[in-house]
Amino acid sequence: LQVNFGTLWIQRDDWHQATECFRHALFLNDHSPTAWVGLALCHQVRGDLELAFANVERALDEDPCNETAISLIMDWARDQKQFGRATTRFTDFIDAGCFSPALSQSFIRKAVHFGENALADWESFHLNVRAERNCFNVLAERNRG
Repeated sequence: LQVNFGTLWIQRDDWHQATECFRHALFLNDHSPTAWVGLALCHQVRGDLELAFANVERALDEDPCNETAISLIMDWARDQKQFGRATTRFTDFIDAGCFSPALSQSFIRKAVHFGENALADWESFHLNVRAERNCFNVLAERNRG
């Protein structure tokens, strides 16, 4: 409920109230990736990017497949060190069996931006493999039904 209230306060552009709601949610359950992501957004808006990164990473500790957290950590990467953190978390996302074509494409764009062309090529290859496998699984399910 506190996470929902925090989200409502974000929609009303009251970041102080949102922060309090997410903190209260984490007081009640510090294993809530959604609350960690909400708190990260609050810190990012206030300009504390390092704390925002730490909150997003905590969300990913709780749920390595949290697409919102992965997306944020990639979007917020402004230098090679931050991109390295995003790369590690994206790798954990993939290793956990998670798949999102949009996140893979975002990762490829970010890798190219930072001059990591081999990494971008590697993820592009894996994106195609995972997409083909996913398409095959969908077709197999249809044929069974």
